[in-house]
Amino acid sequence: MLEHLDHEYDPGVLNEGWRDQYGRMSRSYKRMLDVATPSAAPLNTGDARDLAYHFFQDAFHLKDWLSNDPETAKLNGELHRLFKSNLALGAAADIANGVKHLHLTRSSYITGVKAGHAELASE
Repeated sequence: MLEHLDHEYDPGVLNEGWRDQYGRMSRSYKRMLDVATPSAAPLNTGDARDLAYHFFQDAFHLKDWLSNDPETAKLNGELHRLFKSNLALGAAADIANGVKHLHLTRSSYITGVKAGHAELASE
């Protein structure tokens, strides 16, 4: 979806743009992969949950960064449809919104209603 964007880089707040947020999301994902390897030291539940929450927030925030960047704002409708139609992205959106807000008042990206939001489970 983003491969065709060759426009001038337009940094926003903190002199960053969507590419910086993409890098942040990629680093969060790498940290999750690193701790999932058999040789990694086990994490306590709080640290594991924090790691997952950060990744889901970084992934969902990328949608906002893309929607608000003049270079990529035209993708806003496509991004919204993608998050609504993709189970993994919908779950990331629900979890990120759940971490941000104490109570979710908007419809779930997964169920389309104000119930049944995705959440993390621990064993």
